[in-house]
Amino acid sequence: VLNNDENVPPQIEYEYTVPKKILGSYTWILSDWSTCSYVCQGIKKRKAECRSTEHKDVVSDDYCRPEERPQEQTQICNSHCSLQLSHLNYAPIVLTC
Repeated sequence: VLNNDENVPPQIEYEYTVPKKILGSYTWILSDWSTCSYVCQGIKKRKAECRSTEHKDVVSDDYCRPEERPQEQTQICNSHCSLQLSHLNYAPIVLTC
């Protein structure tokens, strides 16, 4: 509403809506598994990514419905081995110039 009185600022209100069709064009998809965090006894993860349903491109999370976002998944990896630490004795090195 515009007002002719210069001492009173105009009061402008606005609102917007997002069509459901736009929200339906994007979905949460779990990413590929990450690399293992350690050579032995590590963990790998995959996280939710918001993607276009048409082209599968990763887009901003704002395009997907937050309530539909799947939980991050973790998995143990490289569990077939274990690291063993050994203590090595080193002799001190003396340098002279």
